[in-house]
Amino acid sequence: MLSDITPLRPGKAYLPVGFQTKARTAIARTVEAIDRAVPATATNTGKPARITTEDAIAIIDLIEKTLDNSEVDPFDWEAMRSAIEYYSRIAAPESVRGYCYVLAETNRELSRIHDSGRFSNAPHTKQQEGILSQLGERLPIVMLFRQKERR
Repeated sequence: MLSDITPLRPGKAYLPVGFQTKARTAIARTVEAIDRAVPATATNTGKPARITTEDAIAIIDLIEKTLDNSEVDPFDWEAMRSAIEYYSRIAAPESVRGYCYVLAETNRELSRIHDSGRFSNAPHTKQQEGILSQLGERLPIVMLFRQKERR
């Protein structure tokens, strides 16, 4: 039998790339649910908030419903959920097992496609990349980035 393996490296992001969001009207309620699930202390503060693994998985489940990846290779959402489960419940120090971090930024203005023609695959900044190491806990972090709405 062949296995489906998703390589993960410490300090690196695992994220969907090249997707489009579904129509705003079709996902409005789901986006509102995501907003309610993310603590206000983690939104546009530059500081992640600790949440339970269950809450992190619930946020990922909601996000999956908002994306249309029919134009690109499908993203392995189950691998993302499994990575969060593993790094928060098994690999984490015993004192913080069952937790993750979440950080949300809004009003981003990122290009979907680089000048070279490839999809953008790094929505986070160097500062955001280093946030978790500054926390001193080996827990996964779910980083959420919302584009500025175009009207």
